[in-house]
Amino acid sequence: MDYVVRALRENPELAVFLTLAVGFLIGRLKIGSFSLGTVVGTLLAGVLIGQLNIKVPGTVKSIFFLLFLFTTGYKVGPQFFRGLKRDAVPQVALTVVLCTTCLLTGFAFAKILGYDIGTAAGLLAGAFSESTVIGTAGDAIQRLAISEAEKTGSAELGLGVMSAARHFDIRAYRVTNPSLVNKTVGELEALPKDTRVFVVRIRRGGEIVEATPTSVIRQDDVVAIAAKQEIHVERGTKIGPEVDDKALLDIPVETLDVVETQRAFIGKSLAEVAQLESARGVFLRKLIRGGQEIPISAGTRIDRGDVLRLIGPKPEVERAVKELGYPDRPTTATDMIFVGTGI
Repeated sequence: MDYVVRALRENPELAVFLTLAVGFLIGRLKIGSFSLGTVVGTLLAGVLIGQLNIKVPGTVKSIFFLLFLFTTGYKVGPQFFRGLKRDAVPQVALTVVLCTTCLLTGFAFAKILGYDIGTAAGLLAGAFSESTVIGTAGDAIQRLAISEAEKTGSAELGLGVMSAARHFDIRAYRVTNPSLVNKTVGELEALPKDTRVFVVRIRRGGEIVEATPTSVIRQDDVVAIAAKQEIHVERGTKIGPEVDDKALLDIPVETLDVVETQRAFIGKSLAEVAQLESARGVFLRKLIRGGQEIPISAGTRIDRGDVLRLIGPKPEVERAVKELGYPDRPTTATDMIFVGTGI
């Protein structure tokens, strides 16, 4: 099998003709009177064989795209010109109206729904029922004088630039406030009424221990506090002076998307979910519903299929994911059953 895959990668032209052969074979298969046809069969074969990570040169892609345009024009061209001889004005008027309304409608809805350029091109292709729009848009994007990262939408802040803003942070403080001494971690975390704060670790003497809600805070303990950045700035020193304790702060932090599937959480507000033990130590960075980010507030209710982007210490995030649904981890693997069924 490895030999076949390697041969296809080294000779992409073999992969192209293999796709045609398999596609036409699939297209001829019939279940009763139903068959997929050669076009859909070739598309499915291309998707399947494409999973072998075969790189097709850009020139070849352009040639096949031009051949597609040529055959389309060859098929409808004579009919178009014959139509002009009989009733040219209605045909031209219909063409102008159709092109104008589709373009304006697609542009308007792309703006209203906040679509990016790539998604807007897909919407326009669907409105026209013309896959050539996708090819034309892709070719136009490739000709832009921008980096590859910007072409794929992965360079939001510019090439080689990352945001310095952090919404979540873990800092270390030495406990010197007498009102906090001899309180449990649970009591300390319950003090702020308008935000969420968590004690992740405690250093007592030379020993570092993981904090639990029943752990007791002592004088001069060094605590690792997880909170929003602005909370650290506004209230951090109320605990005591901030200290640099690299060992205490050596905590693996994870950002992970989780798809909500558990019935117990559907319909609950974010405020209700935040009070659960499984949500301890975890912060919500983003809530996506139907592909669109929605505002986060205490009264926002969770719906089935929502994607919640969680951030926090890795063990706490993993615990929360088990309760909420299943993790949507970035991967290069494709669920071909889902893709094939969808197509």
